[in-house]
Amino acid sequence: MFNAFSKKRPRDNDKINNSDEHHPPLKQAKAESPDIFLEPAPVVNDELNITAPQSDIANASNPELTLNLSETSDLFATKARYQWEEAQQLIEEEVTTHEELNINQPATNMDEFNELEELLDEINLNTIRSEIDDNRSEIERNNELNLSDCALTRFDLKKILEDEKYNTLILGLNKLDLSHNMLRGSIPLELEQLINLKFLFMDENQLNGPIPLALADLINLEHLSLSGNQLSGHIPPEIGLLLNLEYLNLSDNNLSGLIPSELALLKKLECLSLNGNGLEGAIPHELGQLVNLEELALSNNKLTGSVPVELKLIAKLLSLELNNNMLSGYIPSELTQRFPNISESGGRIANQDVPYFNRPRP
Repeated sequence: MFNAFSKKRPRDNDKINNSDEHHPPLKQAKAESPDIFLEPAPVVNDELNITAPQSDIANASNPELTLNLSETSDLFATKARYQWEEAQQLIEEEVTTHEELNINQPATNMDEFNELEELLDEINLNTIRSEIDDNRSEIERNNELNLSDCALTRFDLKKILEDEKYNTLILGLNKLDLSHNMLRGSIPLELEQLINLKFLFMDENQLNGPIPLALADLINLEHLSLSGNQLSGHIPPEIGLLLNLEYLNLSDNNLSGLIPSELALLKKLECLSLNGNGLEGAIPHELGQLVNLEELALSNNKLTGSVPVELKLIAKLLSLELNNNMLSGYIPSELTQRFPNISESGGRIANQDVPYFNRPRP
């Protein structure tokens, strides 16, 4: 199963370097390859698998650190920085031992629950502020903010931008990495103010709700990764306005509806992953216009219809993943000639030796 692109997203100061990528050699294509017929599949086809292989957080071990709602000023005075897992455990202990705090009673105790929520917000804000303060010179030099793996549960961009100490710094970023946290709620609409962003990574969190149209205002964006969340709704056609986009990963969410044909406007796109959603309908034949596309991953959806013959026009295509859909019809002979590790099995597409549909990079 294709879990990630062979072209890894840049992190920190890394840049994309295709010269280091390696792909397994392919068998010699036959001189002539007839069309292969794919019987209509009333259920998910498990055999159509054609894919390519490919801050330091402060010590939180202080046993004397406790959270007492009546002593929060002392807590924040210490500017304690610790991981969310321990903070959550301490808060649960406080809720358990606090005789007057019972959130199962919706009257006066709900106010205390809201106080606890505010406390969690402040913990996250303090963590973010500490990360920025500790790395400010590097952030100013590179215009990059890396908050990945910081155990954050919330990212209140509005409050951060309201702070004059951080406003200019945040607005000047060209890279923001919030991946591999536990962010909940919707994607902040205030992201539209970060017009200099080229790289935005929010993958592997717990974000929900729709993909906001505000992201279409980030016209300088080159890499966008929102994979591994709980995002729902349709893919906004406005994503097609991000004309500088080279990498788009929306895989492993709860997205539904059609694949918008407007994605064909992304002429610079090299990697497109929509795996692991609930996308329906046909594969847009307009995707054949993505002349720079190297990797296309559409597996584990509810796609129907045939494989568009227009995909043969993507001369740079190295990897294609279509498994676990409900496709039918013909696999274009042009594709079987270019990717000879496709064979016919019971009227459906299977792979001969390895589950790869790939070509070596030139």
